[in-house]
Amino acid sequence: MSATNVFIKGNLEEQKEAVCKDLGSVPEIPVDLMMKYIIPNSQVDVSATMETLKKGGTWSETAGWLDFNGQTPRELGNMKTHNKETEVFLRLRSVYEKIVSSAKFHSAIAPPPTLSYEQYPNIAPVSDTGVKTRPDGCGVLTIAQAIHTANQRDIPLKEIGKPNWFDIAFVEEYKLEDRCSDTNDNIYKIIWSLHHIMSVDHRRRYAFGLTIGDRTTRIWFCCRQTVLVSQPFDFIKEAPVLVRFIASLAYASPTQLGYDPTVSLRWRGDGWHYDIELTSQMPDGVIRTRIYETTRVICDSANNIRGRATRVYEATVKDPEDSSISQTVVLKDSWVDVGRSKEGDTLAALLEGAKPKEKELFLTVIQHGVVKINGQDDSTEDLILGGQTFCNPPVDEMAKALDDDDDDIFAEEMGMLNVNEHAENSNQPIPKPPSYKAHLYPLYHYPPTFRPGVKPSSSLSKATKTSAKVSTRGNAIDSLPHHTHRVLRAPIVYSPKIHYRIAFEEIGNSLLSVADSGELRAADVSQALQDTTLALRFMAKRGYIHRDVSAGNIILYQNRAKLADLEFAKEYGIGQSSYVRTGTYHFMSGEVARGRYTHQPTFEAFAHNPIHDLESLWWVGVWCTMWHYPVPDDEEVGDSKQEHINLMLTHGNQLFPSYHGVAEQTRIDEIYSPVTYRRRGLGQYDKPMKSFISRLERFRQCIAWAHRKTQKLLPRNDASYFTDVLRVSDPLMVSATDLHNVEDDNPENVGRMRPVFDMIYIILTRTVVGMGVPDQLLWPLDSIKQHSDWLKTKKYPEPRIHAHGAVNVHHVNKDIYDDK
Repeated sequence: MSATNVFIKGNLEEQKEAVCKDLGSVPEIPVDLMMKYIIPNSQVDVSATMETLKKGGTWSETAGWLDFNGQTPRELGNMKTHNKETEVFLRLRSVYEKIVSSAKFHSAIAPPPTLSYEQYPNIAPVSDTGVKTRPDGCGVLTIAQAIHTANQRDIPLKEIGKPNWFDIAFVEEYKLEDRCSDTNDNIYKIIWSLHHIMSVDHRRRYAFGLTIGDRTTRIWFCCRQTVLVSQPFDFIKEAPVLVRFIASLAYASPTQLGYDPTVSLRWRGDGWHYDIELTSQMPDGVIRTRIYETTRVICDSANNIRGRATRVYEATVKDPEDSSISQTVVLKDSWVDVGRSKEGDTLAALLEGAKPKEKELFLTVIQHGVVKINGQDDSTEDLILGGQTFCNPPVDEMAKALDDDDDDIFAEEMGMLNVNEHAENSNQPIPKPPSYKAHLYPLYHYPPTFRPGVKPSSSLSKATKTSAKVSTRGNAIDSLPHHTHRVLRAPIVYSPKIHYRIAFEEIGNSLLSVADSGELRAADVSQALQDTTLALRFMAKRGYIHRDVSAGNIILYQNRAKLADLEFAKEYGIGQSSYVRTGTYHFMSGEVARGRYTHQPTFEAFAHNPIHDLESLWWVGVWCTMWHYPVPDDEEVGDSKQEHINLMLTHGNQLFPSYHGVAEQTRIDEIYSPVTYRRRGLGQYDKPMKSFISRLERFRQCIAWAHRKTQKLLPRNDASYFTDVLRVSDPLMVSATDLHNVEDDNPENVGRMRPVFDMIYIILTRTVVGMGVPDQLLWPLDSIKQHSDWLKTKKYPEPRIHAHGAVNVHHVNKDIYDDK
C-alpha cells in the first residue's frame, strides 16, 4: 500500500491508512519483555525512584499521580472546567519532569538527561518533507544532544528555535476515552508518527512510542524487522512501569534511542545532508574508514517501516588517512536479510576472471561492508531486539480459524515464503525458533457490538449510529473518516535484517528516473535492453539469476546501460526446495508473481529461472513503450495523438495498475497472445517506432516459446541448459504455428536456431533499412500536458520520487499534509 499511488499521492489520512494496512496487525508482547529486551538499560533504579516520588507526594498508591488530583483523564475531561484533551494531558509533562528529576541510579553518578518532554498542541514540528502532523507529546533531544542544532550558524532561520522531527526521539498520542474509535485514532496516529520518524530522518534505526486512552497505556516500538506493541498497563496504578519507561529514555544515549552514530546530519548549501561512515576491509586487506558526504538523494525507498529501506545517495568520499582520495561516487544504504549474500560479495564472485567488456555491464564496487555500532554488527535481532525473535503463533495454530479459501493468502501474509528462503541455500543455518510466541494486536478495532460485514442494529443508540459509518465494501463498520474496509489478520514476518552499505564508482541514472523525467529517448531504451540482455546472459553462463530486473535497476551511464542491484541474485539450481517471490511487481514475470508454472501448473517445486529474468526485461521494454509516448521535440501534441495517448493510458493501467492486485493472469495472457498487441492501435505510430515495437513483439515470442520448451520437462536445475541447450528460432523466419512445433533435432531448423539469449540480442540489435531506432522523446503518459510548457523553456520536469516497487507517481502535494 505504501509503495503505490494511494500513499504517494494521497492526503495525510489516506497515507496513515496505507501504512497501517501494510502492517495489518503486530505482535503484542508483555510489558516485562518490552522492558527487558527493548527499552534501553540506562541504570535507573526504579524502586529508589518510586520511593522518592512517594516521599515527595508526587504519587501514592491510593490517589495515583498528584497532578491528576486522584482522577482519571476521562473524569477530568468530564469536568466543565477541564473538558479539553490538551488541557488534561498537559499534566503529564509535569509528571514526566518530576520522574526525571527524581530518578535514582544504581551507580553513584547521575548523568545529565538526554531528553526533555514537550507537547506541541498548536505547533507542527519542522519536517524536511513539509508534513504538518502534530504528535500529542514527544521526547525531544536536549540542546546539548540535539544533533541538528550542533551547527546552528548554518541552519536556516525558519528552523531555529522551532521543534524539529530530527530531534524527536519518541512520540505519544492521548485520548480521554478508551472507546474503539479512540483506540483506532491513537493507533493510526502513533503508527504514522513512527513511520515519519523512520522515513524523514535517515539516521534512525528504530523508534519508540506511547499511547494512552483514559488510563490504558501501551508502549510501541519499531525497527526495520518488526513493529511491536506492549500489552496494556494502567499508567496511574502501575506507576513503576511508566517511571521505568520515561526515566530510561530520558537518560539513554542518542544511540540507545535509535540514532545511528555512524551518520551525522549537516546543513550544506541549500538543504540537509548526511556524513556517512563506512568501515570495511579494502582490496589490499587493510581495514579503513571512509566518510561519504552526501550531496543528493538519488532514491529513497523507506516508505515502509519494515523492510530494506534502501536509500541511494550521490556522495563525495573522504579518507581521513589519505587526503588525496576525494571522488564523487554512489552510496547505497539498506537493511538486508541476515542469511542473504551481500551484494558486494555476489558481484566479486560473479565477476571473478571476467573480461573487461563483461565487467562493464555491471557497476564497479569501491567499498562495501556491514555497519558497525560500538564494534558490533548493526543487526535487528542481535543488537536491537536483544537476540529475541518476537513472532506470532505458528501458522498451523492460527490457520485453523480461517476458511480453506483463505489459506494461501494467509500463508503469504504470515511470511511463510519469506521464512522458508533460508532453505534456498544449503549452506545457510536453519533459523532458530522464535523466543516468544506473541499474540496479534490488530491495528483496527471494531466496537464489541459490531462485526465486520454486519450492518448496525436498529436498536443502537443515536450517538453510536452517528459515530459509526457503514463502509461501501462489505458493510464493515468504521468509526474513522477514512473508511478502513479490511483488516489483515496476520503480519508479514520479516527475517532478521542487517545494516549494509556499498559504494559504486559510476554515477548514472536509472531508466525509471530518466523515463519519468521526460528525458528518455527510444534509442536509450533500445540500448538498455541490449546491454541488459548481455548482462543477463553473462550471469546465466556463470550460473546466476538476478531475480529483480526492473527499470529502477538498469542504470544509464555514458550512453550504455549497467545492470545493478544484485541483492537478490543467487546461484541457480541450489536449494530449490522452496519458492520465494522476489522482484519489483510491475516488472515481475507473471509466473513468478503467481508462484507456479503456466504449462505445468501442478508441478509443485516452482523455481525462478533465467527466462523469468528475460521476461522481466521484456516488461521493462513494454513499460517504456506502453506507459510513455513518443512526442515531437518541436511541435504540440495534436488532438489525434491525444486520443491515441488516452487509449494507451487505458492499456497501460491494465498492465501496470497502481494497486498491486491480482493481475498475474492478465500478464501471463500478454506473454502468450499477440492479439493484445493488435488491439492497442499501434498502427498510429510512425515507422521507426513500429520497428522498435516489432522487435519487442519478436522478443515476446521468443520468451513464450522458451517457457513452453523449458516446462516440457521439469525440474530444470542445470543453468547451462538455458545458455547452451535452450535454442529458439527468429520469429520472422518461422510462422506462429511452426514456432509452436520447432524441435532442435530437426535438421531443417539447425541453421535458423540460436541460444535464446543470443537470439534476443540479435533481435534487439538488428536494424531494418529505413527504420532505425527512433531518436524520439518518450514522455510519461500522465505528464503529456507538461509538454507544451516544455516546448517554451526546454526545461525537463523534475524527476518524480519513487518508492521501491512504485512507478508512475507524482510529487506529493504538501498543502494537504496538515494533521488537524
